[in-house]
Amino acid sequence: MSTIMFSDVRGVLNDLNEKLAGEKANETLEGLKKFLRGENPFETVTTTAKWEVREGVIYVTLPASEGITGPQWIKRLKKKDLRVSEYAEGLLKSKDFKPTTGVVHKLAILSGKTFSDSERITRTIRAEGKKRGWDELNPEAICILRENFSDKELEAMGFYWIVGIHEPIEVGGDPHFLVAARHDDGSWLGATWADPGYGWRGSSAFAWSLPQVST
Repeated sequence: MSTIMFSDVRGVLNDLNEKLAGEKANETLEGLKKFLRGENPFETVTTTAKWEVREGVIYVTLPASEGITGPQWIKRLKKKDLRVSEYAEGLLKSKDFKPTTGVVHKLAILSGKTFSDSERITRTIRAEGKKRGWDELNPEAICILRENFSDKELEAMGFYWIVGIHEPIEVGGDPHFLVAARHDDGSWLGATWADPGYGWRGSSAFAWSLPQVST
């Protein structure tokens, strides 16, 4: 087996450093991560995920569900360098997390700024979705959203957190919602308290389900 000397790769490393410092640094880094995982770094991932804004509401169409279980989501997201919080792991491992197959989740997302500070509590938020005729979603939709939307896209929407409004799932003795979040330390799938009187920040957003279509 031949030995590769530093002098043989110095030029390649210099080229890589230049690309990582360039305008397409994020694309280069993602390609490098794919290569290290044994994936094709030049493969373009096709997704049907898309979003649009109408009358102050963001409407999202996600790729069809694939029957991925909660424990499988934990492994899948972590493999893609997404972080999964301890409480999110507990929620995903719950018997109340029920995956589907072939369901196209269509979501309506409402900014937390829709509500005044005093009204931005779980009870009021859930009531607003019901008043608008939206359904509470299957938590797997938040997993699919987190996988398919980058932090830049969440930022373009204007949110740090997108909270899935679903039937709360108990973790550690308390009810929780699943959350797609972006933070300074990376991209997260988290879970947060779903107590009826819990107050939320204006930087949050809340997601409900629209009528779904099976493929």
